[in-house]
Amino acid sequence: MTVYRIENTLSGAFLGNYEGATEAEALDALARDAGYTDYASLCDISNAESGEIHIEPLRTGAVLYCTSGCVRYGDSAEAMLAEYNRNGRVYEIRTDANGDRVLWHKGRNCAVGTFK
Repeated sequence: MTVYRIENTLSGAFLGNYEGATEAEALDALARDAGYTDYASLCDISNAESGEIHIEPLRTGAVLYCTSGCVRYGDSAEAMLAEYNRNGRVYEIRTDANGDRVLWHKGRNCAVGTFK
């Protein structure tokens, strides 16, 4: 899954970072976040001009969905692990019962996020 940065070229507004297998899927995610069914519906209502929206891929590495609700992005799960352990924290990557790779906090003995 790729993360895309989306912005409005006319206003300069940063619209967000959205995941998608394609740019079209990321634009659909943006539209759903704004309350529309898909990007085409958003364009029909908002009268967006051609070229108004700029979209570019940020990275195709790891995405960590934290149990706290936040989402973190990194080049790889291993790079994210190194960053988390940089200040002496005690994390490791494990595989859970569902076969997902999780970030495990050894001190609290629990998963704090799932990698996708």
